[in-house]
Amino acid sequence: MQRFTATFTQKVVRSATEVWLRVDGTADAVPANAVQCARWGVYAEQDPLVYQQSLRVYDAVQLVPVQGSHALGIAYLNWARQAPWRKQ
Repeated sequence: MQRFTATFTQKVVRSATEVWLRVDGTADAVPANAVQCARWGVYAEQDPLVYQQSLRVYDAVQLVPVQGSHALGIAYLNWARQAPWRKQ
């Protein structure tokens, strides 16, 4: 789990409001792809940066969800926001 989390935090995060398209830290992500980073939300318990970065990307993109995967990303954001481990 820690290695997957580190891939996100060390390779996928591009800037405060951007992510790379590929897990090797390359290729520009268009907004519809960038918000897919929230699907890494399962690793937010390992490192809060996963949740924080995904939320910043969603806020920056202001995407209107039109795909099931967008809804999944929003669900992960809501799950992480409400997760009991965040309140510790």
